[in-house]
Amino acid sequence: MVDRGEGGTYLLLLARSGDPDAPGKRAPTTLLLVPTDSPGIEMRYIPKLGMRAMGSCEVFLDDVFVPDSQLLGTEHQGFKVLLTSLNNERVMSGALALGMLDGILEESVEYAKNRMTFGKVIGGHQIIQHYIADTVLGQKQSELMVFDAAWREASSLPCHQEANMVKVVTSELAVAAADRGIQILGGMGISSETHAQRFWRDLRQFRIAPISNEMARNNLAESFGLPRSY
Repeated sequence: MVDRGEGGTYLLLLARSGDPDAPGKRAPTTLLLVPTDSPGIEMRYIPKLGMRAMGSCEVFLDDVFVPDSQLLGTEHQGFKVLLTSLNNERVMSGALALGMLDGILEESVEYAKNRMTFGKVIGGHQIIQHYIADTVLGQKQSELMVFDAAWREASSLPCHQEANMVKVVTSELAVAAADRGIQILGGMGISSETHAQRFWRDLRQFRIAPISNEMARNNLAESFGLPRSY
């Protein structure tokens, strides 16, 4: 992923390498840092539903030469190099979802205190209070899980289970909160004048990236000794 093909200086490329028929489930891979101005690289911008502040591109490689100096880690061991970053990526995903959950709560409470219907603010209606209470509950659960997983990783403690859990829980609680945020704001919730619609659009990707919640659940179950399901 690069910013419309213009802001990125390098591509992080995981390339198949060596003998694709070598024993094992995966073909050998090598991790490379490729300058985006290398001859033979073409990038095409992909419009997206959300996360528009960070552009995404299709990348096409046509006989691109990469010198040995751009090798990251050990040749044919590219996926093993990436493995060291997976827990961090999932914890960071949870932290990002938590930040947006904070924003949803802030906007929802502010609107509920000021929007008047039937002679009183909508925050005085029971259903709106329940919506906000559910968002508060989700925010606190997410916060505690993010802090715990981040502390474990920073302390070099085992955190694979926690990283998977925080990724799943925060993404699902935040997506649900974003939907409630739109419901609280009503028609204004889908207006570009408010943040509610942006939170809803941006958060949806967290259930599928950096790993789908289904795969994270598989990983979590396997960590308890269950057989691989894929």
